[in-house]
Formats: sequence, structure tokens, C-alpha cells
Amino acid sequence: MDSGIGLGIRLFLHNKRRFAIAVAAVAVAAVIMFVEFGFLTGVLDAQSTIADLMRADLVVMDSSRVHLHRWDPMQPVRLDQIAAIPGVAKVIPIYEDAAGIRDKADKRIRRVMVFAVPPDEIPFAMGDVAALTKWLKMPHGFLFDRLSRPIFGDIAPVRMR
Repeated sequence: MDSGIGLGIRLFLHNKRRFAIAVAAVAVAAVIMFVEFGFLTGVLDAQSTIADLMRADLVVMDSSRVHLHRWDPMQPVRLDQIAAIPGVAKVIPIYEDAAGIRDKADKRIRRVMVFAVPPDEIPFAMGDVAALTKWLKMPHGFLFDRLSRPIFGDIAPVRMR
């Protein structure tokens, strides 16, 4: 009675409709897992992008910070304590907050993350530091990511003199 096909295979192939449904269910579960993994990877990449832009050997954050998108304020005395550690060349504070940009077309306010840094010591690796410093020292000067999403509207550069 040995036909060369194992018992498990014969049970699967006995009812072809049930077999097709089982294969489809496993395929749907696999697709859902890969989609969820893609969402997780996207969220983690978006959260860690700012750390990838740092020109630093060490980035220190407050211990009460629960995720990368919320920067809890660090006590100024902690910055002085870190600067006093032997081997630390300098400490550059980075301040983060959210601001609203009103779209002129539909009058909606869009939330954008804002980072404040000392203009003479830009800790981000993004282009010519001397030119960026010049932009930040202008009255009401700021930098805006030109690759940002278009929902923030048309933010055009102003020519410097």
C-alpha cells in the first residue's frame, strides 16, 4: 500500500479546496507580517533620522525620554557636568519643539518639528557649516529641509545680500 506519497501529503491533497484555502490563509498571514514589519521599520527609521545627522561621538539625552520623537528638557547643570568630564571637547545643546505652519491654500495648520542650535556650532552634518551659520545669524533666519513633504507649502529661500 506504499504509493510513494507520505500520509501528510495525501491528507493535504485529499480535499483540494481545503488545501487551497489553507495555502491562501498562510499567504495572507505572511503578507500581513511583512506589511507590519515594513511599518515598524519605517517608524524606527523616521525616529532615528536625526541621530544619523549628528556630527558627534556621543549624544546624551535625558533619562525620562521615552521615545525619539519627544525630547524632554535636560537640566542645564547636567550639560555643565558633562562638559567637566575629562576628554569631552565641547557640549552643544539642541532644543526641539513643534511649530505650526499655516498653508495659504487651505488655511490648515501643519505641525513641523523645529530644532534650535547655537548658530556658531551646528551639530548636524548637513552641508557647508559656514553658509548655514550665516543663514542662522540673520534676523528671523532658519533652515528648512528642502526634501520635506509638500504638505508644508511653498517655502522658498530668500536671497542673502
